[in-house]
Amino acid sequence: MSLNLVDKRLLYLLDQNCRQSTTQLAKQLRVHRNVVLYRLKRLEDSGVIRGYFTEVDIMKIGYVSFRVLLKLSNFTVDEEKEMVDYLMSVGQLMWFFKTEGKYDIDIVYACKSNTEFNSLLIELKTKFNRIIEEEKTSTLLQIQHFTKDYFVNMKREDIKTKKFEDKTIVIDEKDKKILSSLSNNARMNIIDIAKKTQLSVNTVKDRLKVLGKEKIILGYKPFIDTEKTGYTYYKIFINLKNYMHQDYLKIYAFFEYNMNVIYLTKYLNGDDMEVEIHLENDRKLSEFKGVIMEKFGKIIKEMYSLRFIHEYIYKYLPEKM
Repeated sequence: MSLNLVDKRLLYLLDQNCRQSTTQLAKQLRVHRNVVLYRLKRLEDSGVIRGYFTEVDIMKIGYVSFRVLLKLSNFTVDEEKEMVDYLMSVGQLMWFFKTEGKYDIDIVYACKSNTEFNSLLIELKTKFNRIIEEEKTSTLLQIQHFTKDYFVNMKREDIKTKKFEDKTIVIDEKDKKILSSLSNNARMNIIDIAKKTQLSVNTVKDRLKVLGKEKIILGYKPFIDTEKTGYTYYKIFINLKNYMHQDYLKIYAFFEYNMNVIYLTKYLNGDDMEVEIHLENDRKLSEFKGVIMEKFGKIIKEMYSLRFIHEYIYKYLPEKM
C-alpha cells in the first residue's frame, strides 16, 4: 500500500499513543476528523495496522522473558507447519517470528520461573529435535523501546525511551482483567473495558492511572505490518572486543539517536548488543553495517543480522496471567 504524508504522520501519532481519540489525532494532523476516520479504516482494512497492543513491563508483575533462537534443517513443509501450529498454541509465547539469516525462528516465552520455561523448552525439543539443528537460549535483562521517528523523518534529539525496571509489583485480579482486556485491543474504550471486566467505569479509570504511574503499562501502540509500509524489519547482533566502558557508551548512543532503531535489547547469554531496526531494503542494511564498521570496527569482533520475514505472535502478555 502506498502511504502519503498524512498516513505516515497518523502512524507516527498512533505509535506515540494509539488510545488518542480521532478528534485528538485530527487536531494534531490539522485535518477534519472524518479524514482521520477514513485513513484509519484504510490502514486497518489494508493490513498496515494489524491491531493495537498494550506495552507492559511484565518483569514488574513477576514474569521472566526467555528468548530462543532456532536454526532448522532437513525439514519438510508439513514439519514446518506442525512446528508453527504447535508454537501458536503455546499460551506463554509473546513473540514468534520467522526469520532469515543465522537462525530461522525467534521466539520469546513469558514464564513465572526457570522451571516453567525449562519444561516448555524440553517439550519443544522433544517434539521437534529431528529438525532443530541449533538452539540459542537467553534471558531478557533490559529492553529499550523507541518511537518510529522514521515515519516523519524526525531526527532524534530528545531521547524518550521506555525501559523495563528491575522492580516487582503485586497486582490483583482486577488489574489482571484490565491488562488482559487491553492486551490485544489497546484502543478499547473505557466503557467497553468496564463491561468486559465487570468493573465500574471509575474503577477502570483509577486503576489505569495507577498502572501507568507505576510504569506497568508503558504505552499503547499499533501493531504495524512493517513490510506494508515499505520497510523491512531487521535485527543486528554485535559482539565487541578490546573496548572500554566509554567505547560501549559511544556505540550505544549511536544506535539510540538513529531514527530507524526501534529496540535495543540486552540478554543474559545473548550478544553484547542487539539492535532492532526498520530499513527500506537489504542494500540499506548493508550500507548501515558499513557505517557501523567505519565508526566502531576496531572494537567489533563479530556482527551478523536476521531479517524478520513473518510475525506470528507479537504481544506483551501471556494468554493466562
